[in-house]
Amino acid sequence: MRRKDRQMKPEFAWEVFDRADYGVLGLDQSYAIPISPARIDRTIYFHGAKQGQMRDIIKQNDRVSLVVVGDVKPSDHSFSTEYESGIFQGRVEVVTDETEAIEALKAISERYTPQMMEHFHREILLSLPRTQVFRLVIEHVSAKRKKFDEDGREIPGNFNEGEL
Repeated sequence: MRRKDRQMKPEFAWEVFDRADYGVLGLDQSYAIPISPARIDRTIYFHGAKQGQMRDIIKQNDRVSLVVVGDVKPSDHSFSTEYESGIFQGRVEVVTDETEAIEALKAISERYTPQMMEHFHREILLSLPRTQVFRLVIEHVSAKRKKFDEDGREIPGNFNEGEL
């Protein structure tokens, strides 16, 4: 990270994850796709089709980076923006256990469509045969924030070198 003065503790990345509306998953250094991830504890799940470009790339190279961004707004004090971000790097695994896949899809549904949960069990019967669930095995987490105080001074990050 070039701007160490903006670096935040890894826990902040999880907080941003919980607030972010979506994430962008970078695959194989040449392909990125917006996803609607959810997490169960420290495991991130997302879903897609059982066939397609994303699945093909993951088969060839399971290394990915997931970027989530939250609270982006123009600064009132400079030609800049305030923002917060988290980056989760690791490997993608295909979830093969049906119980885990259903729990992951339930977490995704509760996050994005909580008003529809009464229909979840019916929908899962229809969609599970054509839906692939993926698990992100996280190997590295980083977070960054740019925020200004009321006087327009940038507030430094809270990460200390050597701290994890």
